[in-house]
Amino acid sequence: TGEEIFYELCQHCRISQEYVHDVNCLPCILPQIISMFQPRLKEDRPVPVPEGCTNFGFISQFVELPHDTVFTVEYSVRAAQTAVYKLLNIKKKVPKVSRYDLTLSVNFKAVLKAYKGAGPVEARRGKKYKLCKAALVGLIGAGIAFTIKKFK
Repeated sequence: TGEEIFYELCQHCRISQEYVHDVNCLPCILPQIISMFQPRLKEDRPVPVPEGCTNFGFISQFVELPHDTVFTVEYSVRAAQTAVYKLLNIKKKVPKVSRYDLTLSVNFKAVLKAYKGAGPVEARRGKKYKLCKAALVGLIGAGIAFTIKKFK
């Protein structure tokens, strides 16, 4: 039931269950929602503007864009931009897909944040604190090696 779903969600999020009985939660099923994540071949989806087309293109989550992940707003926007730019011969590049951030400062801040927040976690999960500390030491070492290599 909706009440059971909400109750379980509250438990996972560590939210007090005192309001569970006052909430009206209607569960619904979206059977096609995972269709974008099913195994597929490259030719299963059309490209935004198929070869030879001059007056129409495809936009949405169901076109093939290289190196991108479906189910995001960015994917839909990038698909539309790709189609429009190609059809209108706009010499503008679609923003590149950022697969991950290799910036040392971003990684360092992420590990520091995890390390600072490790105190209470240590009490609940034991080795988490040591893992964060090891990751921090490893990241500092990698940063030093990266800096030496870059400025050598």
